[in-house]
Amino acid sequence: MIIALQLAFFTLAFSNSLETYQEYIRESNEIINYFVRSIVQPVDCGTDYWNACRQIDTVFGQLNASNQYIIHVYQGSYDHNLSSYDHFNDAQYPTVDIVSEQNASINVIGTIQPIGKIIISFTNFSIDFGDIFFQIDDDGSSLKFSSCNLFRNAGKTAINSHSLVIVDRGSLILEKMNITGDIPEGNEALIQSSQPLLIQFTSLNIIKLSLMSENVEPLLLSVTEHDQNSQILVQDVHMKWNYAGNKAEAGIIYIHSKNLKINSMKNEINAANPILIENSEIIQNTLAPIQESCAIQIEGLRASEIRITNSTFDNRSPPNNDRQYEFKIVLPSGMN
Repeated sequence: MIIALQLAFFTLAFSNSLETYQEYIRESNEIINYFVRSIVQPVDCGTDYWNACRQIDTVFGQLNASNQYIIHVYQGSYDHNLSSYDHFNDAQYPTVDIVSEQNASINVIGTIQPIGKIIISFTNFSIDFGDIFFQIDDDGSSLKFSSCNLFRNAGKTAINSHSLVIVDRGSLILEKMNITGDIPEGNEALIQSSQPLLIQFTSLNIIKLSLMSENVEPLLLSVTEHDQNSQILVQDVHMKWNYAGNKAEAGIIYIHSKNLKINSMKNEINAANPILIENSEIIQNTLAPIQESCAIQIEGLRASEIRITNSTFDNRSPPNNDRQYEFKIVLPSGMN
């Protein structure tokens, strides 16, 4: 009798545990929708269109665990304070897709700080960065801008007065965007990075960016430490009529590989993820009028780790007295 009761209790406990586990799996795989509208905010907001929250940041406070969320944002202008990312400092990398369902705009405000542990994307927004930039500093975190219109201070400040994003580890994706500088001179590369996991540029048109005359930064991307896990993808990117600073050795892209150990006996180095440039066009950009400046400079990687397909580079003008280059590749020290 005791054995039978114990067996029944065990069966019930196991059944309850299984149901709890199945509910956890169901919830962890569920896409949870939230809604944001520029209306008066109810006490409990966000879970449906008629009870939408008034701000994106309000929804952030309701996001927990490692679930997948879609935040639907409707017509209006919304402040987005970077302090709201404090909520994700100890998070479990929730996936948050913020989508403009109508003509919605975002004003980025607050103090510059990392986005924490989150995988987040913005789609179809007009985003005013003001004088602020985003920062990523965690390998598992990711930030994506897709089909967005990016500018600063209502277009009165150069888009590259500051970098848009600084990637100190983690991933950044920019896709399906037109970025126009309209010639106001900026101060920094559009994107700066050190030891990124992924930087991906896809379907971008970038024209009329310029940098201050004494600037040494590249226009698009500066990676000061590229390690073996870093992946750089440039796909369907078109850059034209941009102006590098007149002290910039690399005018468009600069990538420096982190010091990697070389087997001097075999003259080998552990393979890094290849840098891929494909279906892209970088033409008619003005390079620095200094000796041996170039459009793209890559240091510390072997030629076999740089893959270029179906792309055009044409930025030099005759008579090219400064011996400018389209590409400059500096092999790792010790490599033949």
